Amino acid sequence: MWKITRSDSHDAVTLELEGRFVGSSIAELVRVWRSLAPTLGSKTLRIDLRGITHMNWYGLGELAKIHKRTKAVFLANSPLTNYLAEQAQGHASSNEWLCQTVSKES
Repeated sequence: MWKITRSDSHDAVTLELEGRFVGSSIAELVRVWRSLAPTLGSKTLRIDLRGITHMNWYGLGELAKIHKRTKAVFLANSPLTNYLAEQAQGHASSNEWLCQTVSKES
């Protein structure tokens, strides 16, 4: 089970992610992001990862793409969510990391 909640303030848009992010939940994250991107303007994008219980490499790659485009701020509070935030920020400009991850899982 998963959930994406959007909340807006005068200076930021927050996407709160909860649950397992694999398959259809990643597709929905991409859809939400694509509908949000043109309207973001100068607002800060915050992605709240604190409710995530699992995310696969594809989801992490999508977070990295979003971070590369927006310099999104990630909210994290556990070893898992800290890891996701660090990886998305640290590898935001490198698809090489994603290819290494795929080949290791094969």
